[in-house]
Amino acid sequence: MGCTSSGCAPATVLKNGEGGPKPEPLERFQAVTPVQEPRVPSFHDEYIVLGKLGSGAFASVYLAHKVADKDLVAVKVMDFRSQRQGGSWNAADNRRKQASHKEMELLKMVSGQQHVLKMY
Repeated sequence: MGCTSSGCAPATVLKNGEGGPKPEPLERFQAVTPVQEPRVPSFHDEYIVLGKLGSGAFASVYLAHKVADKDLVAVKVMDFRSQRQGGSWNAADNRRKQASHKEMELLKMVSGQQHVLKMY
C-alpha cells in the first residue's frame, strides 16, 4: 500500500506464481536460541529472614541467616515512603533518603571497629 499526502492507494494483491518474491523454504532458517542474561542473585537467594527484631521511625530490623554459611545477621530495611503522601510507593521522602545516606556514611567510617557491627 503506497501513501502520499493526498491519501493511500489500495494494495496490489498477488496470487501464487504471479510476480513478487517467492517464499524461501523453512529449512534454510536456523533455530535461534534466545540469549539468557546472567541473573544477579537477590537478597532472598542468599539469606533467609527469620523474624523481625524491631522497628523505628523509618526502618525495621530483621534477623536473618546467610544460606551459605548459616551466619546470623541483622538486616535493616529502610522505608523511604513519604508519610505526607499516605505512605505511597510513588512519593519518596527526600529527608528520609538523606538521613539514611548520612547514616550509611557514618557506619562505613566505624564499621569493623570493636563493639560495632560490620556493614556490608
